[in-house]
Amino acid sequence: LKTVLSERELTLTQMIADLQSLRAERHTRGLALDSATQRHSDALEKAKAAENALAETRIQYEHELEKQTAEREKSVSQLAAELELERSAHHSTPFCHWFK
Repeated sequence: LKTVLSERELTLTQMIADLQSLRAERHTRGLALDSATQRHSDALEKAKAAENALAETRIQYEHELEKQTAEREKSVSQLAAELELERSAHHSTPFCHWFK
């Protein structure tokens, strides 16, 4: 009977040790999972920030491009008007038949 009790105590002690080992492993895996989840969350946050920065840069670029386009169109219009004035002034001179 004493031997049976000793074997059961030994088995129970081993089961308790196994359970503690499993709890420790679960805790370690839980910490690793928490860490991985945090890294994933951080990466998503950085990606979102980069996406927002890219969108802002694109908006600024498009705005600058529109501004430059408007300036060039104005400049071309001014040059065309000046050219038209020069042509009309040139054709109104008494010698304009020389250049036809």
